[in-house]
Formats: sequence, structure tokens, C-alpha cells
Amino acid sequence: MPAKALRASANPLERFLEASYWLTVAAALGVAFLLQLARGTFSDFFLDALIAAWSLGLYFFPARRPYWRRFVHTLGLLPLFAYYVAQNPTLIPPDFKNEAYAVLAIFPINVAALTLGLAGALAALALAAAMALLYFHWPDPPELFAMAWLLSALLGASYHELLRRLESYHERLHHQALRDALTGLGNRRAMEEDFARMQGLAQRTGRRLVLTLWDLDDLKGINDRNGHQAGDQALRDLADALRQSTRRGDGVYRTGGDEFAGLHLDLRDPDALFERVRERFPGVSVGWIDATASDFETAFRSADERLYQEKGRRNHRPG
Repeated sequence: MPAKALRASANPLERFLEASYWLTVAAALGVAFLLQLARGTFSDFFLDALIAAWSLGLYFFPARRPYWRRFVHTLGLLPLFAYYVAQNPTLIPPDFKNEAYAVLAIFPINVAALTLGLAGALAALALAAAMALLYFHWPDPPELFAMAWLLSALLGASYHELLRRLESYHERLHHQALRDALTGLGNRRAMEEDFARMQGLAQRTGRRLVLTLWDLDDLKGINDRNGHQAGDQALRDLADALRQSTRRGDGVYRTGGDEFAGLHLDLRDPDALFERVRERFPGVSVGWIDATASDFETAFRSADERLYQEKGRRNHRPG
């Protein structure tokens, strides 16, 4: 997997599996080339070159779900390795040919377990056990040991896949719990978490944390005149205006109803930010305070008071 894609993956287990898989493939190909050089079997270089090309092609192929790429890779390697074993009578003794083919078939089954989750792992376990009973000479000790190793590998794959999927599910739930469904902005809970982090950063580095509170003017009138769909669209438009007007690194949130908020490190001119937002969405009011030394509830309440003072001044302004 390309380094950029590896860095983009947020799942440590997936990064580990991806790196381990392709490092194993590279090591196996390297050993195969060295063995052929030592034996002088240059006729097999074409097959190894084909395997290497297949591996490189999939390694650099962009994939949103890398484990499917690993599965496709193993399925493509299966006939090539089977041919390799069949064409090399000195590679594996004749008495162990059946075991070799069974192992070749079991290899993609293990990867399928990682790809298809717990249900796929259990199905792969049953299939692998049936193949082992069919090909191995039960109950010779070497075959018993191989069977125990196979079962352990499949159960381990199932366990890791289950953990991976639970971690992914937990991340999705956590993300949804911190998002406002209508606008896609963070919600009040997300703001509280970010406030603690950004305030700590501001205090450690001697910077200023500004909290802004925004209110969509006359949302009730928009709903009454044009319906709730128009009101929802106005909320989404204000959210977009806030996203486009704030800096990278600022936090923007919908805290409820027609109220939005922002957290800004080193915002030197809040009035200029207000004007940028009003250029994109005129019907908005703002109140802001320096929240560097205040707790969240105090800062939020103070910004709310400033907001309604500003709305009062605007409503009583002549003309």
C-alpha cells in the first residue's frame, strides 16, 4: 500500500495488517529469487516475475478498503503457486503433495476470514477443517500439530477482525454523537471537548482563545412564511458561511436551534470575521468574548449575553 494511503488510514490494526502482508510478500519473493539463483533454475524466473508484477500492480492500486486488495492478491497467487508446486518435483516430496495443495488453498481462506469478518472466519474455519480431514492422514502427530496451528491462526484472524470492526463501529458512533445531523457541524458536546483542548493550548502558548456565538435572525419568520424546509436550508446556508469564513483550525458548531458557535485561537479582529460571514449570509448576529481564562459555561453565558445585546442594538437602531 502506498505510504500516503497508509498514513491516511485511521485504524492502527488495519495499518499493521497491510504493512505485514506486503512485507511478507516481498520477503517471500526475495527468498524465491535467491533460491533460484542458487539452484540455477532460471526457467522459473518468468513465473516469479509474473508474481512480482501482479503483487506490485495491486500494491500501488488505489483502494478504499485495502483488505479486499489483499484478498484479491491471494486469490491470484493461488493458481500461480499451485503451478509452481506442480512443476517442481524436487521442491516438495511426492508424499506431501496433497498437504502442499491443502496449505495453498487454506492461505486465501485465512485472508478471507480477515475480509469477511467473524461470519466469514467461522465459515473458513469449517472449510479448512474439512480440507484438513480430507487431505491429512489423521491422526499422525505432524498433521495434528499442523491442524492445531491452522485452527489457532483462523481463530486469531477472527479475533483481530472482530476487534477491528468493533473499533470502526465505535469510531462511527463517536463521530455521530459529536455531529449535528442537519448541518454536519459539531454539536455542543463536541464544542465542550474542543474548548478544553484549545483553552489548554492557548494557556500553554500564551495565545488568546475567542468564543463567538452566532444567531440566525428571524428563523421563526422564515419557517412561518416559507415552511420548515426553507428554515432548514437557511440553517445549512449559515453553516456553510461560517465554514467558508473561518480559518483552518477554528472550530464551528451548531449548539441548538438557530444558534451557532465558534472557537478561534488568536483571532485578532472578530468584527472582520463578522463582516466576512455577513457577506455570505446577511441575516446573522454575533456576540464574542475572550475565553482564555473562563470555564466553558461562564464563557458561553457571557457570549450569549453579548449576542443579545448586539441584537437589541440592531433592532432599536434608527432606519
